Amino acid sequence: MSDRIEQKVDAMRSQVASKLKKWDRPIWGYVPEAEPTRAEGELWEDSDGKQWTVKDGIKQSITKLQDAKTPWWCPKCEHSMAHKFDTKFYRLYGQCYDCTIKEHTQMMIDGTWEAFEKKKVRENEKAFLKDKIQERQDYIRTFKVPQVHFENGGWEELAKIEHFKDMFVTLREDIKFCEDRLLAIAEEEEALETKEITNDNA
Repeated sequence: MSDRIEQKVDAMRSQVASKLKKWDRPIWGYVPEAEPTRAEGELWEDSDGKQWTVKDGIKQSITKLQDAKTPWWCPKCEHSMAHKFDTKFYRLYGQCYDCTIKEHTQMMIDGTWEAFEKKKVRENEKAFLKDKIQERQDYIRTFKVPQVHFENGGWEELAKIEHFKDMFVTLREDIKFCEDRLLAIAEEEEALETKEITNDNA
């Protein structure tokens, strides 16, 4: 009986020893994958979903709030963004206060300021109209009839959905008005482009 037990123990020991030997065996021939050479300004995403770019020859990560950040240096003149209006002008024009003032002054001298100003006004109006459309569509989509909830877990609607019919009509009319205005702006822009092409060819 003891011989059988010893044989089983020896067999188990040999199995464990062989596995330990296998696990202890070094892995030869592993060469880490070389990172590809990236060009200046190139954008890519790694296996973890993180975005990267190359700026001034240095690899830099791109955060989700990258566009909301104000840089330390103006991307145009490379001077410090230290003026009290720099952040505001960077949000509007992508450059510092001084660069923006110089650019706008030159436009006034060249006679292109009026066209630029009208274009900016149109862009602002389009953004406003799109926001209003989205706001009203979201309200219609998520609207729920007002309810009162009781301590026993019960609830009761304070009104019927039909009572809000006029409100939904007004909201849809607002959406239609905004969409029509966006179409009108698109037609105005197309007419201006056609006029500019005609003047260039004349």
